[in-house]
Amino acid sequence: MNRETDWILEGWESVLTDLPKGPEAVIGRVDWASKYWMLNEFKNEENLEWNDPWLKSLDLEYHNLNKETGLFWGLEANGDGYRKTTDEAVEFSKVNPPRGTRAQGRGELIKRLMSQHAHMGYLIDWIGFRLSKTDEPFLMLDPFISYKEEIIEHLNKFDPMPQQEIEQGKDMGSPGGRGKNRMNDCLFCKISKGSIPSAKVYESDTLFAINDINPQAPTHILIIPRIHQDTLLDVEEKDHALMGSVISVANQLAKEKGIDKSGFRLVVNCGAGAGQSVFHIHFHLLGGRAMTWPPG
Repeated sequence: MNRETDWILEGWESVLTDLPKGPEAVIGRVDWASKYWMLNEFKNEENLEWNDPWLKSLDLEYHNLNKETGLFWGLEANGDGYRKTTDEAVEFSKVNPPRGTRAQGRGELIKRLMSQHAHMGYLIDWIGFRLSKTDEPFLMLDPFISYKEEIIEHLNKFDPMPQQEIEQGKDMGSPGGRGKNRMNDCLFCKISKGSIPSAKVYESDTLFAINDINPQAPTHILIIPRIHQDTLLDVEEKDHALMGSVISVANQLAKEKGIDKSGFRLVVNCGAGAGQSVFHIHFHLLGGRAMTWPPG
């Protein structure tokens, strides 16, 4: 087992122990219980029936993602609601679906359609897609299979968009693009500028470091240059001092986390095939467990 598994099991145990006491006992830990408590308090205060449109409207507003108007955010501010994730994780998840799932395959499909097949007509729904009126539906029935290789193979049957159109449509949000919007859309650039809150474990004028939201080791820290470069391939001779600073910071953090004696790993993924999911160069500092070789 690992820390995440222990946390999940302990959470489940506490919920199952307290649930027989009533919804009030699990407020803040079980979402439906928090919502039920809030609606029931309002219902009794206003002397309403459960089928009252007012309550139905509040039910919807509880799930409103707008922090200015959504009811959950009021519960959180009062200490009656607790988030299980962070703004940083939410932004990451918008463009990085869980690996090995149908969502990952659907995301890969959309990414390739936008970059290589934007000239085509297509239909995408929850369990499949078709790329033309004559194309047989491609079904993705199992939510725990990505279908990624099969999707790529299916797309290869269709002619891609002409290269000239691809070049004209490139945007800086995509690897290798040169449009002005790249840094505006980049998750790590937003964290660097402070537009997405994140607890930094190191910060300087040129670098910052944060804990990975999906840790692969007891210590898993991302060391991120503030300057936007898509991949390691964009590093030039003028950046050598910055790359040296990355190693110095990695050594410093390894000592602070107590993994310098047991050993640690500093990893950089270059390109989607190597596992890079955010196209802003970053380095993974991992330690606190035995590492295997070769890596996956």
